Amino acid sequence: AECENPLVQVENLYRHVTSRSEQSTISQEDFADFLKQHELVNVSDPLAYAETDSMMAALQGAGLPTTPCAILIERVPSERDLSVSMLEQLTTLTNALTRALEEARGTGDTVRGHEIYNTLERIKKLKTKISEHITSS
Repeated sequence: AECENPLVQVENLYRHVTSRSEQSTISQEDFADFLKQHELVNVSDPLAYAETDSMMAALQGAGLPTTPCAILIERVPSERDLSVSMLEQLTTLTNALTRALEEARGTGDTVRGHEIYNTLERIKKLKTKISEHITSS
């Protein structure tokens, strides 16, 4: 059966595959390596794009995957669909960071507030670039 979300965390896929066997014949690391080399699967690590600890925490806080994920090549969305999805996810991230910024300001944590503010500014620029890309394509 096909999942609604084509992006699956590798650790969840590993558990699903090995749950059908009495004995595990492959480690999770070897399974991940197998997927990375498979011609029909694309594996990505969202944390490879996290520039700071606060950005990583923001990804986690927004409920976005923070571990390697796999997707069948045939289910990779079009460039336009991916751009629209990225905008939606960035909006979710912006909302979570805005709440975190309010909390940091409320507790007087200026260092955290500054990091969050800078991250929000980068997200704003990224959202502008993605929006321009969507309208130009």
